[in-house]
Amino acid sequence: MKRTPLKINPRSSLRVVLPKVTKQKAPLLQRFMARAYSLGEAHEIAKSEADIVFYDIFAPDFPEPGQWQERTVLGAYLPRILNDAELSRALALLGRKKPGAIMAGNIGFLTRRNVFDVPVYLDYSLNIFNDLDAQFCRQYNVVPVLSPELSMVELTGFKDREVVVFCHGNLVLVNTRIEIKEGRMRDEKGLVFPVRKEDGYWQILNSRPFGMFNDIRKLRTIGFNQFYIDQEGESANFVLQYRNMLKQIVQDRRLRKGYTAGHLYKGVE
Repeated sequence: MKRTPLKINPRSSLRVVLPKVTKQKAPLLQRFMARAYSLGEAHEIAKSEADIVFYDIFAPDFPEPGQWQERTVLGAYLPRILNDAELSRALALLGRKKPGAIMAGNIGFLTRRNVFDVPVYLDYSLNIFNDLDAQFCRQYNVVPVLSPELSMVELTGFKDREVVVFCHGNLVLVNTRIEIKEGRMRDEKGLVFPVRKEDGYWQILNSRPFGMFNDIRKLRTIGFNQFYIDQEGESANFVLQYRNMLKQIVQDRRLRKGYTAGHLYKGVE
């Protein structure tokens, strides 16, 4: 998707006044967050010493208050596609289950955010590309996961470091209510895109998962301190690997096989 810059005619009397962007520092403590697709995986991620694990609030086995005994915070994940009835049900479940954090993939949740006295994060599906986008989120007291389409140059230019960087996992390209019966789709170039069902909708994933690997060290050096991992069935392993990469340089050439660095070094055309 091409992002067209705003062009202003110098002879025009129109003046565009942009909001003032102030620098925001990342939390002092390094924080890893990960998504779980089963309660068993949530426990595995907790054992990998992730700081927050997000699990679907609609999952029948989402723990009741007091049942979750892990040190890792159990957060609730809200799906990206919700109609009014589903959002109302999600809000009721959040009130009853009392998760320690929330990740919302649906912007409709923002109108009810102030009901919940826990940290709230916005999934990268909301396409946060710049500081102005992040500032919009701040008025709702939510922390965004930045768009994985951002390049390293664009990330470096961010003034707001109190955001979350998507560092590893399966990228969702399409969310749809239209049933997709095939488990994968193939384009005209022969690339294969996995398909999965989540709640009442289907997702088309990128042909290859995304991975920053050692590049995460550059972002940590310039002040980013919150990272998100979402690779179904493997998130626990990669929480451990990325923690290790931040402690020391790891030879990642073989690890990168089968992964893409996305737009990290070439940007979106």
